[in-house]
Amino acid sequence: MEIRRLKIEDAAEVAEIYNYYVVNSVASFEVTPVGTEEMAERLRGVIGKYPAFAAVEEGRLTGYCYAHAWKGRAAYAATWEATLYLDHRHLKRGLGTQMMRLLMEHCAEEGCHALIADITEENRRSVLMVERLGFRLAARYCEVGYKLGRTLNTVDYEYIFPGAIEASQHGLQMSRPGTSVPS
Repeated sequence: MEIRRLKIEDAAEVAEIYNYYVVNSVASFEVTPVGTEEMAERLRGVIGKYPAFAAVEEGRLTGYCYAHAWKGRAAYAATWEATLYLDHRHLKRGLGTQMMRLLMEHCAEEGCHALIADITEENRRSVLMVERLGFRLAARYCEVGYKLGRTLNTVDYEYIFPGAIEASQHGLQMSRPGTSVPS
């Protein structure tokens, strides 16, 4: 298995992975599958602006992750949100944790101060993963979604990268020892 930078050309496989969750789970609050062109447009808003990675095994995407703007106002510029989805046939192998660690390393290097993970509360696997990685519960929203016949809560977890805002204000690049950038 290889982890490399996510590309616009991955849009069809990204949509395939994501649409499984749109149709079959409450991990995403979307209810209509996303087409390849729509996914490509979404990726264009991320790739080259934020860290974005794809896991590939035997020539097929097995997962993807990226950071993106959390909110649109200028004062939120150093606060990003993490997105991570795995092919449902590749769960429980540690891939999600590996990809999130890589994403976090690059977020720190690229000027992110706070990384948000917005998770459907009943998605215990994702909640436990971010807690193990050092994210802290920042907010809980009750009954904010309705999907698959259920009213759903969400939780926001937050990871703070110390020094990122100060470094970005002085034009410095953040780096962490032992990190590498896949090409």
